[in-house]
Parts: sequence; structure tokens; C-alpha cells
Amino acid sequence: MNEQSEPAWAAVNSALADELGVDRRYVYQMESGVPTLYTRRLFAMLRLLDVRMEVHAR
Repeated sequence: MNEQSEPAWAAVNSALADELGVDRRYVYQMESGVPTLYTRRLFAMLRLLDVRMEVHAR
């Protein structure tokens, strides 16, 4: 697949992955909600601490 036929989100994911120094598949998995051991433990800890978070786009 060449760059001209890639959907716009793919280019954004590529740029984001490059900026973070990770593989584009990792960004896709995060967007898809694929849990990792780290995220499962992180959210378990936040639940135990009764932490509430809000995320807002800038």
C-alpha cells in the first residue's frame, strides 16, 4: 500500500508512533483497547486508590 492510498488516520498513527518512538501497531492496539499487563495493573491500582480521571482534548 503506498502513502497516497493510506487513509488519513494511518498517517496520523504513523506520525504519533514516530514521535513516541514506538511501532505503529502499538498505537493501533492502544486505540483498539487491547489491554496490556501494564494497563491492567495501572487501572487496577487506580481503582484501588479510588482515583477519578477526566481526559480533555486540547
